[in-house]
Amino acid sequence: AIKDAMDVLRDLGCEIVPVNMPWHATSENWALTTGVEAAHAHRETFPERRDEYGAIAGLLDLGLSVTAETYMQIELERRNLIAQLSAMFSQCDVMICPSMPLYGLPNEGSPETDAAEEGLAAMLKFTAPFDYSGSPTLSIPWKS
Repeated sequence: AIKDAMDVLRDLGCEIVPVNMPWHATSENWALTTGVEAAHAHRETFPERRDEYGAIAGLLDLGLSVTAETYMQIELERRNLIAQLSAMFSQCDVMICPSMPLYGLPNEGSPETDAAEEGLAAMLKFTAPFDYSGSPTLSIPWKS
């Protein structure tokens, strides 16, 4: 589907050039930062009402386990990612990449297993860098 989209854009006159994307550790850092920020947002009710949080409690626990030193380190890495993306976008107008490793999400809820965590990591690979850096994105469903 990505190749099809690039072919359409090329036919419309766009120049297609490869870019190097800084994917390194963004999914893991995204999870840590999201956990810290979510734990802070829920500080009045979590962990006291933990049983009401379901699967999200794990993310909040992760956030509470992050040290200030670790949080500052990943925030420095986030600033580095933002600088790298800014440099990349100074040389191109649009980046085309997958947003998900699959066509669609299942309708049923996600099981709380290690496999679900691995699936989440795979899904975050292409979305986390842009969410994490505050970059605008547009996801377009496209099935060949």
